[in-house]
Amino acid sequence: MLWTCNRHVDNRIVPSQEILPEHISFNLNIKPILEKSCIRCHTNDGAAPFPLRSHFDFKRKASTIAYVLQYGIMPPWPADTNYQRYVSEHIISNYDRKLLLKYLSNGCNDTDATHEKANDRATANKLNSTYRELTFPSIPIQGNNKDAFLMFKIKLNLPQDTFIDRIEIVPDHKKIVHHVNLHLLQYVEKDQPRLLTSDASVDMDQHDKLTAYQKLGIPTASGQFPMLTPSVANYLPGAESYRLPNGIGGYFVKKNSYLLIDNIHYGPSNKQLSDKSKIRIYFASQPPKRPMRELIIGTGGTGRLTNTVGGSSVPLFIPAHHIDTFILTQKIEKPISLINVNPHMHLLGKYFEAFAIQNGDTIPLIKIKKWDFRWQYFYTFKKIISLMPGAIIYIKGIFDNTAANPLNPNDPPIGVGERKMSMRTTDEMFQLNINYIDYQLGDENISLQ
Repeated sequence: MLWTCNRHVDNRIVPSQEILPEHISFNLNIKPILEKSCIRCHTNDGAAPFPLRSHFDFKRKASTIAYVLQYGIMPPWPADTNYQRYVSEHIISNYDRKLLLKYLSNGCNDTDATHEKANDRATANKLNSTYRELTFPSIPIQGNNKDAFLMFKIKLNLPQDTFIDRIEIVPDHKKIVHHVNLHLLQYVEKDQPRLLTSDASVDMDQHDKLTAYQKLGIPTASGQFPMLTPSVANYLPGAESYRLPNGIGGYFVKKNSYLLIDNIHYGPSNKQLSDKSKIRIYFASQPPKRPMRELIIGTGGTGRLTNTVGGSSVPLFIPAHHIDTFILTQKIEKPISLINVNPHMHLLGKYFEAFAIQNGDTIPLIKIKKWDFRWQYFYTFKKIISLMPGAIIYIKGIFDNTAANPLNPNDPPIGVGERKMSMRTTDEMFQLNINYIDYQLGDENISLQ
């Protein structure tokens, strides 16, 4: 027996009375499931390793699809949907799962199957506004099995001042691009960066940020630093770009502007490669009304870290052969409206939970019972969550630094924690990134779907 035939109703699982059709059609039955649950990642430039846009794509990966469906590996959605609900959840009903498995067991054969590409809903969402694509300068990856951290800049070459709706990062080598932080640099008309003396890129394992800025020629000839807008886009494995409603997000951008990649982390690779990741810029016709802001709690940010054994623990450190639980707390000082959250841990992470306490009430934010380093989404709430001054965010993380953890990068285990320089894959982090807007009356009633 593969799966019981159940279906989701709100948050509950109830027995389904639906009976699987005798004849399953790819176009009528299978393609709609792929469009709803799979294609957002399974595109040529999506987070998944292969596309699923046609009958040919589906049939050639039939054995892989059957395996990951059978064991509940796909679609990947680490967050507990009984704890909190989000926009565009990567979940599939048990009925749809059983339908796919029956079609696969029949050899994926039916007379009306065609080789036409399925409607790419993910791309349709991305292309609902004008966009332009920039490609990274060719970045060499040494193939020495070491982490690499680089900083560089890309000129936007805009014909005029304009409005940007959002920016998306599309990695070239998904298996080794660990994360990308993207900032916006804007120069006034008369000022120019010192381009003639700048380096193409800077190794962030060898230089601090101030030195890197100088080597990249970011300050002007007079030594002035341009206006910097942090975190206009970020990439982590599985991250997606969404267009938010009601004028939320977006930027006014001067034509004399640059994107600062600060920084891009390449994980260890044994192959010498050249990375040409892409940046997609989606333009807007209207000026931004409510810009997004970022709150980083934990590693590299604010908040108070303690562990459940010895009290205060700064910086984060997990001794060898230990399973340790840590708590982060952050008091809210001004009214904010939460758009999404992005939990972050590395290979020792096992469990992540975050909630807020406000006026005695518990507000769930995110719970991941089984942390998966490969899928680190920005979880966008279905409705804005507003927090007032005095609210406290609590974050719980469990880390397993024992030999029983199959993802432990060290055999035998050694003590692992944060370091002052850029974090390698084998270091450890405990962080919650929150994107928010300044609170306005009625925000809690705004849908983000």
